[in-house]
Amino acid sequence: DDVRALHRALDPLPAEDLLAISDALIAQLAARTAPGRDPAALLVGEVFEAAAPKVLEAMCSWYDWHERADSELRRLVAASPATRAFVRRAEDDARCGDNQASSLLIAPTQRLVRQLLFIQRIGKTTPPDHADHRPLRRAEERWVATLEACN
Repeated sequence: DDVRALHRALDPLPAEDLLAISDALIAQLAARTAPGRDPAALLVGEVFEAAAPKVLEAMCSWYDWHERADSELRRLVAASPATRAFVRRAEDDARCGDNQASSLLIAPTQRLVRQLLFIQRIGKTTPPDHADHRPLRRAEERWVATLEACN
């Protein structure tokens, strides 16, 4: 019964959408920054800008899922010795590092913040007259709006 409750708390895990978006971003950025490309043509802002609507939808779904899953996991850990032992074993697993279960559940949301910081860093070092300056600013605005919408 505890196992079923734990499965219900964590299912459905909306990670596939996030992974697909990340894979697409990486592939598009790699293509734009491939060796031999003209440095003046390295326009990455529009890649982030174009991904923003998908990121917004996926991240808001993840935040909703996270709130529900984290709350249910905490309830199950408090009420069930079997769930508490399972979570303890998972947290002790070397693959989890020193993270607690709640930290692992929130990890994908931290990616959004790291991506925003990356966009901001590129934007700060991109001259105002560069073709990527405006797309980077728009992408930054979209990422900030996504963070605000998810909170």
